[in-house]
Amino acid sequence: MLGRKFWSVFILGMMGIGMSGEIAFSQEGSKIELKSINCRELLLMNGEDVGLTMIFFHGYMSGKNNDVSFDPNAFAKATDQVRNYCIDNPQESLMSVFEKYRNSPTTESSQGDKQAER
Repeated sequence: MLGRKFWSVFILGMMGIGMSGEIAFSQEGSKIELKSINCRELLLMNGEDVGLTMIFFHGYMSGKNNDVSFDPNAFAKATDQVRNYCIDNPQESLMSVFEKYRNSPTTESSQGDKQAER
């Protein structure tokens, strides 16, 4: 059972996302194909949009992996890995980069180990 604090933070976060009308691709009636967003587009977003995009993709990958846990350190590590990879590979699909670093809990740690070896 999730505690009150979690639900309070969750609801406030969702309200904040809902109130943020300045997200570059949140125009009414527009449809975004997640696989079409590339690293360059992420790197050109303003800070708030980058944060919201990263949160969204983390959530998407967690759902795809049936992962209902939240490890802030693992998310921070994966975020850094995604950002660093994107800097070196701006034409890469953001989805494919997230799949590389957030594919599964075991893959995430093994990918991180490979990145550290470079």
